[in-house]
Amino acid sequence: LTTAPALTVTLTGSTTIAQVNDIVGNYSRLNSGGQIGNLADTAVQQGIGVVTATIAENDMASLAALTATAGAYSISVSDTSVNAAALNTLDGKTTESITLANNAVLTGALTAGGAVDTALSSAGITGIGAISVSSSDANNTIAEVNNIAGQTTGPVTATISETAIAALGGLTDTGNAYTITVADTTVDAAALNVLNGKTTVAVTVNATNITGNLSDIKSAYDANTSGQISGLGNETITVSDTGSISSADLNSLNALTTGVVTISNATTVTGSLSEVVKSYSSNNLSGVITGLSNEAITITDTGSINAADLNDLNSKTTGVVTVNNATAISGTYADVNAAYTSNTSGSVAGLGNESVTISDTTSITVAQANALDTLTSGVITATISSNDIDTLDSLTGQGNAYSITVNDSSVSADKLNTLEAKTTAAVSVTSNTVTGTSSAIKSAYTSTGLTGLGSEAITVTGSVSVADVNIIGGYT
Repeated sequence: LTTAPALTVTLTGSTTIAQVNDIVGNYSRLNSGGQIGNLADTAVQQGIGVVTATIAENDMASLAALTATAGAYSISVSDTSVNAAALNTLDGKTTESITLANNAVLTGALTAGGAVDTALSSAGITGIGAISVSSSDANNTIAEVNNIAGQTTGPVTATISETAIAALGGLTDTGNAYTITVADTTVDAAALNVLNGKTTVAVTVNATNITGNLSDIKSAYDANTSGQISGLGNETITVSDTGSISSADLNSLNALTTGVVTISNATTVTGSLSEVVKSYSSNNLSGVITGLSNEAITITDTGSINAADLNDLNSKTTGVVTVNNATAISGTYADVNAAYTSNTSGSVAGLGNESVTISDTTSITVAQANALDTLTSGVITATISSNDIDTLDSLTGQGNAYSITVNDSSVSADKLNTLEAKTTAAVSVTSNTVTGTSSAIKSAYTSTGLTGLGSEAITVTGSVSVADVNIIGGYT
């Protein structure tokens, strides 16, 4: 039996594992006639060197039967779950690259130098740098998952052993499926939000107190509501803002926990009047929300606000309540006057050009209307209780929407014309006699702003032409 140099064999087409094992195991020979026969035949025995072949099988269970290690095998793996240790063994049997399925998940231990670490560092596995990884360990350290996540752009699925928020901040990658439990009794909301961004699995929080800026705390509780964080709902909350906070955020947050919300250092609360009134409600201030009492308040409404609510709010803080953008204010005369009085004294700021609507069912006096007219340049809508022309003549201001009824035995046409110019609403007149110059009387009776005239006696003062007498006579 003669031994010749090792053969380099290239097999064309798709070759089964059994065929490759047979050839590489040197259980066959190439006889002089070019046929493969048994080594017991008398011929030249030649050892097999490198075998180049495309392996027909593509599942890991079948590929495990490849016993030959001297090949340049082109191998494609179709399994969606690939054991890292088995893949490393297969990788050692070929000098060619192994191609994995696009949706393959690499499984195994994540320890440094372990099966997964070895597979990820291989240059012989196509696409390994983008593969998804699933740990087979009960849990993994931060160092272990950081090492693995740093080697693939695919997501890493693992349970993290550390539970302290400070330590968990050491996770360096995002988009992974880490199962995380935060066991600290007090947790900073900002750190919790950052941690939440590093995993696609809901972070379990066992804390009894959440601290931080209001916006960060609200983000954490919103994430809890949406399912990205779990376990929140009964913690005490400590808001650390030293500047301005949003009343809407505060109210929203307060509704998401049964614990007390403490605000110690905020200097300003901003929001719509209804939202701020809710924050400062007697129920909240009785212990649900603590720490509010001396903040400046900025009301953001751009429409109408309620005077009673403004006064109630003003009584609950020693800070200034600023109303810069409201265009209207409504309420009883007492409430509206109180609001503007506070504006004058300085506990309320920003009022002075709003339209005013008085809701009193009993109407207001001329004196009260005049007092309001000095407090705002806006239009005042109110019903005037006074009805004699001389008192009504003392009404100040122009262009207000006063509902006025004149009920006097004798009225001056000139005063009626002056009164009509002070309101955009029609003035109702009931009188026995109208007196005045012909021009004043003609102006009164032709005005669309005076109603009820037509059956009164008319007394014309001064000289009057025949034509005017005829005209005036037609008015009544």
